[in-house]
Amino acid sequence: MLTGDIAKQYLKRFGSASTLQIARKLVEDHPLIFPGTEQSRSIVRYYRGATGKKNRAGLKDDEFVRSLEDAMAQKYNPYGLPDAVNDNWAPVTLPFKSGRGLIMADLHVPYHDVEAVTVAIQWAQNNGYTDFVLLDGDISDHYTISRFEKDPRKRLMMPFTSGREHDGSQVLPSMQTPF
Repeated sequence: MLTGDIAKQYLKRFGSASTLQIARKLVEDHPLIFPGTEQSRSIVRYYRGATGKKNRAGLKDDEFVRSLEDAMAQKYNPYGLPDAVNDNWAPVTLPFKSGRGLIMADLHVPYHDVEAVTVAIQWAQNNGYTDFVLLDGDISDHYTISRFEKDPRKRLMMPFTSGREHDGSQVLPSMQTPF
């Protein structure tokens, strides 16, 4: 089988590369034999043993089969980006076991919209979302050190809409809009 032989050669040559990278290289180098990335990717996955137990059991040559641990250990990094500083982050346990709460993000205090925040809090109180409030990122605004345009005359002005036109009711008719 010609496609299998070529795929195995590329697996030997580029074994540490991701399945998608190898598939793209096969299409680039042999477009008549590998007409599409998905077909090539399926062939590479087959020889790597990533198409299920039944197919893995049928492989005559398991040279390229990676264990699940090896496959998961290889980070997806197709652009060769440098490793990130990775302190061992521990999961955060919130001080409540369960419940319904209000999650607000991007307040940008002191440039926040007092009316919008008030309406959100009132909605939460009226609908029983009172077990907790979680403020998720960009709570305060650091205008003086911002990299964004500070002159409001030069900012891109978008037409104001109430949001009712795009409230999601067309996609999820059963969805309740709080405002």
